[in-house]
Amino acid sequence: MKDFDIGLIIRRAIDFLYINNGKATSLGICLGIVLDGILSMVGALNKTIDLTIIKSWHCIAAGVLGMNLPSYLNRKEVDPSITNAIEYIENGVKQGRVNEAYAQLMYKDLYEKVIESVSSETRMNETKNIEKQDEVK
Repeated sequence: MKDFDIGLIIRRAIDFLYINNGKATSLGICLGIVLDGILSMVGALNKTIDLTIIKSWHCIAAGVLGMNLPSYLNRKEVDPSITNAIEYIENGVKQGRVNEAYAQLMYKDLYEKVIESVSSETRMNETKNIEKQDEVK
């Protein structure tokens, strides 16, 4: 990203939130809207506290943050073999042992292996869940 484009950064962040944790993001938006309604009612009933400085988007942002925070705190660590492979490629480029084109091929190969392992783990978990459901029946 050569030019600083705040719109692009915001779009990528929103896309990431919906792809990574869509349910929590959607619930966070709903929670923020409900929170905004509650603050509006409290502000109308209680004139001593000025709640008009808290805008709707503040409440929505707080709701999205609150709903996505648990998944962020419980995220899994990256497999050390993956980080070691990335470091190996980066060191090879820095030391001149590997050119950029070959490094890109190495990254692509690593990416494909990681996706393949995740896909096979997902299939194994789905098979185990189906077997458990069959045992319950």
